Amino acid sequence: MFGRGIFRVFVLLASGLLLIGTEGSGDSSVQEVSFRSDGELAPLREQLSAARARLEEGAYRRARERLSGLVSRYPEMGDYVLYFEGRAALSMGEGKDAEASFRSLMQRYPESTLWPTAALERARLAWERGDPRETVRLCRTALQGDPTPEEMGDVRFLMGQAFEAMGERERAAKWFHELHWFHPGHPLAQEAAEHLRQLGRSIPTSPADHLARARALAALGRHAEATKLLATAERKFARDPALSRIRLERARLLVRRRRYRDALHLLDRVLGMRGLASESEAAVHYEKARIWKLRQQPKRALGETARIIGAFSETSWYAEALLLQAQIHEGGGRFRQARHDYARLLRLSSSKPDFRGRALWGAAWMSYLLGDYRGAAKRFEEGLSTMKEEDPLRGRMRYWYARTLEHLGHLKSARMHYAELLGEGGGG
Repeated sequence: MFGRGIFRVFVLLASGLLLIGTEGSGDSSVQEVSFRSDGELAPLREQLSAARARLEEGAYRRARERLSGLVSRYPEMGDYVLYFEGRAALSMGEGKDAEASFRSLMQRYPESTLWPTAALERARLAWERGDPRETVRLCRTALQGDPTPEEMGDVRFLMGQAFEAMGERERAAKWFHELHWFHPGHPLAQEAAEHLRQLGRSIPTSPADHLARARALAALGRHAEATKLLATAERKFARDPALSRIRLERARLLVRRRRYRDALHLLDRVLGMRGLASESEAAVHYEKARIWKLRQQPKRALGETARIIGAFSETSWYAEALLLQAQIHEGGGRFRQARHDYARLLRLSSSKPDFRGRALWGAAWMSYLLGDYRGAAKRFEEGLSTMKEEDPLRGRMRYWYARTLEHLGHLKSARMHYAELLGEGGGG
């Protein structure tokens, strides 16, 4: 993937060695160093923290002194050392040294999470040298990695600048448009829009583009702007098959703004459209159920979930409707009906694993509230044995399992789970 003669790092856990060698270079030599524990790497982390502090203070030379020689002593984390070396050199205005550090990082550590970051830094240096072609090449290289959203925006802006400098106005406009349109929260988004205006280019946008921008705006909390954009899209794509998706997304935004009446009116308009697919129709009924729940009208909400469960069982909204219906019953104190819905959801979870944790929790919790401690214990135990460590429900599940064991008289087991809970840092 990364070409010939590039260093790769192989960690051989079986032999306890870190092996650093080359691929495709004709050099079969391998450098062998001891594999170190986290404790043995602690001095390096202290050095890196100190170097970072010096960089933030503006003491760039002292930062470089801190980093000197660390790559050879700690090759396991040499990518971080090289990155900080490059940043220190950049801050001192020593572009050649910075370029050398970032290039070395990319060559030695192609699997590093800092690999696209190093490529982007080199692209910036190429741009500062007045080399737009090399800027484009390095930006494309950065895109081969896994850049962060902010880095992705930086790459797009650099690409736009580079193509603009080479006189390729159409290609420049494309990159500026992508930054401005799809990354509205990026610090360079407005500058990209200004470049686009100066280029005098208009980039066609599709319904999918409008939906993507609306979601990006909503993620930034700019709900009114997103709603206005989709209202424009409704008029622009009035005869497009995607109109139902645009209206549905606008209704969701109206719900976020607590304009429930307007959202319901828009959802009814979607239901009145001809040729509406079952998946879309089920989605509309689900959104209506959510609105009625938010407006504290459970009977109407349950009417919508029952419609989905009865008529749209083949859609992806069937499981969502079951979960919502269970939550409505639970909120109304109808624990037996809620347990029944959670049990149905649990039977579905073999094909829809995303729902399994919530279904297990719901079934266990309803059994607990109904006084069925043996049934609750069974579900809690099943949940703890199948849930991932990072599942946010895990701590709550363990706490109430311990409480259930107390009710059953298994005090020793309960204390063990309380101790485990403290070790996991979970909550009750």
